Amino acid sequence: MTGGAEPQAQHVDVAICGAGVAGLSAAILLRRRHPDLTLAIFETRTEETLREDFKVGESLTEYSTLFFQRDLGLAEVLERQIRKMGLRFVLPGVERLAHRFEIGPDDFEPVPSYQINRRRFDGDLREILRSTYDQPLSLGEQVMLKARGSGDGPHVLRVMNREGISRTVTARWLIDATGRSRLALRSAGQAPSPTGGGSVWFRVDGRISLDEMGSREDSEWRRRVAWPAGASTTHLMGPGRWVWIIPLAGDVTSLGIVGSHAALPFRDLVTLDGALAWLAENEPELSARLAGATILDFRRILHYSQHPDRVFHDDRVVLIGDSGPFPDPMFSPGIDLIGQSCLMLSVLLDLDRRGTLDEAALERCNMLLLSQNMAATVLPPPMSSPQARGRKLAMRLIWETVGSWALSAPQRFFPGYYEQVCRHGLSRAAQSASALLQRGRHWIETHVPDDVPLPAGSRLVLHDIPGVGDLYVDSLRPYGSLEEMEAQIRANATFLEKLLQAFATLQAGEATECAVASYLSYRF
Repeated sequence: MTGGAEPQAQHVDVAICGAGVAGLSAAILLRRRHPDLTLAIFETRTEETLREDFKVGESLTEYSTLFFQRDLGLAEVLERQIRKMGLRFVLPGVERLAHRFEIGPDDFEPVPSYQINRRRFDGDLREILRSTYDQPLSLGEQVMLKARGSGDGPHVLRVMNREGISRTVTARWLIDATGRSRLALRSAGQAPSPTGGGSVWFRVDGRISLDEMGSREDSEWRRRVAWPAGASTTHLMGPGRWVWIIPLAGDVTSLGIVGSHAALPFRDLVTLDGALAWLAENEPELSARLAGATILDFRRILHYSQHPDRVFHDDRVVLIGDSGPFPDPMFSPGIDLIGQSCLMLSVLLDLDRRGTLDEAALERCNMLLLSQNMAATVLPPPMSSPQARGRKLAMRLIWETVGSWALSAPQRFFPGYYEQVCRHGLSRAAQSASALLQRGRHWIETHVPDDVPLPAGSRLVLHDIPGVGDLYVDSLRPYGSLEEMEAQIRANATFLEKLLQAFATLQAGEATECAVASYLSYRF
């Protein structure tokens, strides 16, 4: 500080470093659940630069939507975004999009999810904190972690404003939501382990959708994929890589190229010109649509997925968002992981205030969150086997999507789930179902060849698989008790066994009266 003594240190219960969606979500949740706590929120960017910034994280799942609606009270905010029509996978095999096998919905899912324009959405969260919760935001200030708390001692932060005036802030809990700046890990000389592949992405002014591609003879296909089908998160799949197309509010489209380093020439993709040249060669119909389009920005992350050793530390440091675990974006789990981190934080903070927080609770939360991050990073197609295409890739996509509805949905939709996890760990039913999902992944990997083709121009709607629509509706609903949730998971596990048996019957070419196997045989 220049001139005079430094003011007396400010003490808060929770210091949140970072005012992106992770930090803002944590702040709103704590304001709702623990209104008597004192919070301080610090962000190096100013209001102006935050409005100009943009991030990945535009596609919500039903789970992250539930978090924003139920836990943060943001239903009206989401209504100003675009409702999403699920995930649409256009598999490789032939060049023309209209002739490629497709897995995707033909209507909106019964439980809503959204495509969010992060510039608008994050701005809404900042305004809600200020106006609804009277929570100030310290923007444009640099933060240094001078000392991490030991025992019951506080964390010590040095905060410097734009005029160069510094002050000291102490906090019992430190929430690191600084993204890849990684305040807490960097201060300790640590970094999470990079895993998975890389990505480049950009936004385009205007709506880019499949029905604007193809030729005149593809008119039937173009009618089918026209809006609102264009509200899906569309994946144009290829060997070891995929391209996303995501429509955003404000008549903007997000486009990204994702893949393993073995499959993509990232040395050539690190510039916009290089990315556009790659699209011209590998997705020519999309490239043709982009001719003359106004491209708003361009970003790249060469190692997007990361896996820290811990998220919840025994000195009350918590890593959320990009500071901590970051999964492969195939099934849009990034903000879902943020929601889970925030909800576990709330439970752990409550235990701390009661004097009952222990290492076992922290370890249970770490184990759950990190195992989910690793599963979403290592296992999703096409990363685990870049050569896989055709039937093998389709079976993987079906298994992962239906498996998520079967296991994850009952847990996330049960309001007491995170308290149950922090106090007691996963239920036996959930552990058993998780083992079944692993067994199914292994069976597909070892029993289905990489190169079994799929019929050109055909499509599969997941809800049309006998039993899947009922499983979705039965699973994505509120639960009144742990016993009710476990009963649903057990019923879902029975269906997953049937689905895996149908895969085996189909692969063996056996005749069957099983409705699931018959449907898959017809589509495949």
